[in-house]
Amino acid sequence: MINGLQSSSKQQWTNIVNAEGESANWSIRELLNYKDLLFVLVKKDLSYSFKQTVLGPIWIILNPIISTLIFALVFGFFAKVQTDNTPAILFYLTGGILYNYFANSFVSVSNTLISNNNILNKVYIPRIILPLVSGITPLIKFLLVFIVSTPVFIYYTSIGKANPSHWIYAIPFLLFLVFSISLGLGLIFCSLMVRRRDLGVLLPFLTSIFTFVTPVFYPISLVPHYLQKFYLLNPLAGIVECFRYSITGAGSFKPYMLVSSVVVTVVIFCTGLALFRRINDKIPDYI
Repeated sequence: MINGLQSSSKQQWTNIVNAEGESANWSIRELLNYKDLLFVLVKKDLSYSFKQTVLGPIWIILNPIISTLIFALVFGFFAKVQTDNTPAILFYLTGGILYNYFANSFVSVSNTLISNNNILNKVYIPRIILPLVSGITPLIKFLLVFIVSTPVFIYYTSIGKANPSHWIYAIPFLLFLVFSISLGLGLIFCSLMVRRRDLGVLLPFLTSIFTFVTPVFYPISLVPHYLQKFYLLNPLAGIVECFRYSITGAGSFKPYMLVSSVVVTVVIFCTGLALFRRINDKIPDYI
């Protein structure tokens, strides 16, 4: 009996949850301890996306194809918008798939607290994991779309209509920037939406506005030079232009555009993380 009490008194807890306001001080080590949960939640999100659908994962492929054809028809054939000597299909495909990744990630992260309130009210996890899951899932979908689109890129390269530049090696960095932007903006909105649910109505409107102030339907060369310094305050502008230039080798991309994107991205991400930390301990009370 005594030995049993002594052995139990020597037990050490690996995690201690208290109400001292320390739960927002996430560490890399703590997040690594929850890496299995992160994997499970990402897998759940992916499977849920295609559950009870007719075509399942095929929608990942059909969505960019249909969008590209519509953009090429409306803006390329009818509106005659110039594409900087890039084939219309290739121009709208490169801009569309990257922007769709941002839009899906931004909306998903923004809704993450409200859509996962059943988890937050039952168990303790570092709450930053949920926005990370909502940002990683669209990234995986984008990678699948990019792989499927690769034959299109290879075809236009083989016939001399595209000439990939050395910036193609920067694509992983560009994806990291888009991930950081969508996560930062999403953290800002999900922090505000736990108290003001009606802000969710703004999300479709904002993604539509971002579409028109990002070079998705048109090249950045069409923006007047005197307005470009304001235009580049949108970090997606330089990223999309660089992404398109890396694959096609055509366009008006300049390295300073990407520098501007990096600076604004850092500001957005730090602001979102700071705001999320501020409301972290009050999240269960709000939802």
